[in-house]
This record gives sequence, C-alpha cells and structure tokens, in this order.
Amino acid sequence: MLVKSTYKGPVFIDSTVKGEGKADGFIPAHCNGSLRVSKDRYITFCATLDTNGWDAVRSIVYQIRSDSPDGQVVKEDLLVSCESGWIPFGEDYPLRKIYGMPMAFGVPKGAKKDGQLLPNQNVFAVKMYRHGLLERDGMLLNVNHHPEAWPDIAKAKHQILRVCWLQFRLNETEDDIEIIQPLQQLRQAGYESGESFCSLVDAEFMNHAMTPPVQTDNQGLSWLAVETFKSIPTDLRTHGVCATVEYYWNQQTGLYEWKRTGKIIEEEGLLMGETSISKFEDLWIIALRTWSQGGVTVWYKTDDPFTNLGKPTLHKTTWGPRHSYRCADGVLRIFKNDQNLSPYKEKRNPLYAFEVNTDDFSYSQPITLFDAHKELPFDPAFCDMSKLCPAVGNKQLLFFRAIDQRMTTEDVLEDQEDWQKRMAIAGIHAVELEYDFSECERYLQEGREYAPPARKALQP
Repeated sequence: MLVKSTYKGPVFIDSTVKGEGKADGFIPAHCNGSLRVSKDRYITFCATLDTNGWDAVRSIVYQIRSDSPDGQVVKEDLLVSCESGWIPFGEDYPLRKIYGMPMAFGVPKGAKKDGQLLPNQNVFAVKMYRHGLLERDGMLLNVNHHPEAWPDIAKAKHQILRVCWLQFRLNETEDDIEIIQPLQQLRQAGYESGESFCSLVDAEFMNHAMTPPVQTDNQGLSWLAVETFKSIPTDLRTHGVCATVEYYWNQQTGLYEWKRTGKIIEEEGLLMGETSISKFEDLWIIALRTWSQGGVTVWYKTDDPFTNLGKPTLHKTTWGPRHSYRCADGVLRIFKNDQNLSPYKEKRNPLYAFEVNTDDFSYSQPITLFDAHKELPFDPAFCDMSKLCPAVGNKQLLFFRAIDQRMTTEDVLEDQEDWQKRMAIAGIHAVELEYDFSECERYLQEGREYAPPARKALQP
C-alpha cells in the first residue's frame, strides 16, 4: 500500500560529459530510471536533448551511483554519441544520427541461486532507438514547422528508425562499466544480416517500449517487452502495430539475444505504441498508448503474450505518455498526465499516479505526485516520461522528466534571462514512493501473491 509520496528534487539535471551539458545548450531528458548492477551500485542511462529541435534527443550518457538510485555519483561518462553528417538519403538530406529512450536490463553482479553464482550475473544490455534529424550547417531544421524541407520524411522515417543495443558488465572495482558487445542494430537471432531484421515479414521499422523489459523467470535468463514494428495503413507515423519480444541469455555466447517474436498486436483503427508490460504470477498485463479516439489506453491481460492476448479493454484518457508498472508493493499503477484533471488544463502537468484494478482495468482516484507550477518555473510545463527505480527497503524512487514545453517544441522564450533560469532546473527529477508492506506480508503468509484491486475506482 502506498502511504506517502515525497518530491525529492532534481537527480540528473546536467551532464559533465564534454559537449553534452547545459553549457552547450543540452539537457538530460529521457532516462531508464535506474538499474541495480551490484549490491551497492546502480546505473542510470539518460538521453540528452537539444532544445532547438522537436523531440531532438542526441546522445546517451550514464551515471554509476553508490548505495541507491540517487546516491553519490561514482562515474559519469558518454555511452553513445550522436553523429552529424549522416547521409542515408543523399546529399540533399544530411542528418544528425541520434539515440534516445535508453532501456536496460540484466542480473546484478554477484547474484546467486541456491548458493551458486548465476551464470548470467553481471551481464547487462541497454537498448535505445536510433533515428535521424535534418541538420544543415550544424543547426537542426524542424520539418514539423517546415514540411517543404523534406516532403518524403514520413516514408524516410521508416527506413532509419531502428533499435540499437550494446551489452556490458560492471568492472572489478565497480567504478565503471566494460563493453562486452559493441553498439549494433538489434536483430532477432537468425536475422543477423540482410534487409529483414526479425521474423515479422512486413516489419517497416522498430521502436521500443516506454519501460524496460520484464524478467520472466527467477534467474533473469528470459525478459519480455512489447515493441513497435509498423504503422497502420492510414498513417505513416512511427507508431501503429506492436508485437511481444523475448530477450534470452545465450549460454554459448555469454550474451543476451533477441530470441523470438510474437504475433502482431493490432486493433482496427487504433494507432498504438509506447508500451508497458507487467507480470503477475502466470499473467501478463500489457498497456499501449494510442494516438486514436482521443488518446485511449489499451489494456490486455493474458497468460500467453506471444499468441493470445484476448479482448482489449480501452480506457479513456488524454494525450501524452503513460507508463505502467507493478510497483514494489505488488500494485499495478499507471503514471501519467490528464488534461481533464489538471487545474491548469495542461497536457503534461501535474504528474498523477493511478492504481489499476487488474480485473477490469478501472482506475483509482488519482494521486498528485508532482505539480511543476508549485515547485518549478516552467510554463507550460512537461512532467512526464516516468521511470520506476528498484525499491530500497520500503521506498521506491520514480524518476521523471521536468522541462518547459518549449524545450522540446522549438519555441524558446524571447527573454533569455528567464530562459536560463528554466534551463538551470530542467532535467530528471524524482518522487519517492513509500509503502506499508504489512498487507503484502499477510498475503504471503497465506500463500497468495499480493495484487489487490484498485481502491476508490473510477470507471474506464
């Protein structure tokens, strides 16, 4: 049971990596939350954001912290750099190759089962999407505002949007990482080369989930995520049709591989993507954002996420990212904004938490986790991209992006002094969730898994 939420302030609001910090005009924007990599070490991967473009992510940086997800920084460095001068479509369309939305998974160093080290301990993978932005003379040209600059951009996006990954381990002194598989396009086993990168014969592109893959077994050999692979026929954007993917640790190579892909997840007339997945004993719960019917959330509950998702439940909501997790107290929650509930009628402020009933997907009354207008100088504010960190005791941090909307829509303030004040505090912030585990413990004593229905439910 969630008994308290506390705003903890900024946790990653500037980068010390040369060329990726606020002195260069860039801010930390999209992170994986945090991944536990040993008993005393956590790692956060974060995409930096160029405020002179539309969703203009750049490079991936990382921080290793001690003792907790927001503990002392042990190491910060560049993982993957953006690249200017990328020309996949000819000289008329020079691109900046960019990387965004890092998602990491793996088993902590030193993890044991029955007193024996797990074979896949200290092997981790981090995924990220790769895309391109039109760049001329070092400056981004926003094709959302200037569509004439690239008339065929919608089709071009399909050719360049892919997911890349690399694999790494924590070094012996636990103060840095060692790359054990260099950056490469993510491809299903058996499709290591050629135009087709997976078993879906009509995959047009690949984008990945809004939350990290979820472990399926007690050793962390198998992990599931729901990824996006094609658009629906009536829309050329990079959302639309999804499928479940399994990542599995290969004993021969000592690395994770993309092992299998499920059947297409699609609903007529719904443009879906930006998925989340959670596990409850033998059941999987999948949530998908849509760009249809006012931005409904589509929910599935299934014991077989690869072949049989069953009938979906649609929950009315408003536009914006949403992220669902099974939290440390066993409760399914969705973290999102709701313009209909916002006292300011803003799309992405405040940030709310809802408990989700796992039987009928009704929502509880919202808990306001963060209101930028009460804490920060942003107007209009974006408080979104929620990422849940591993629990430490009975507390769990939720990292989220807090920025001024203008920082991702190429519409800066004319007042540069005011703009610099907003830049100074923009980045990754945190809310601490505090739980009472007594109810969970009672369920465990009765031999049941704690997954209570939502309280004070609102109707879908």
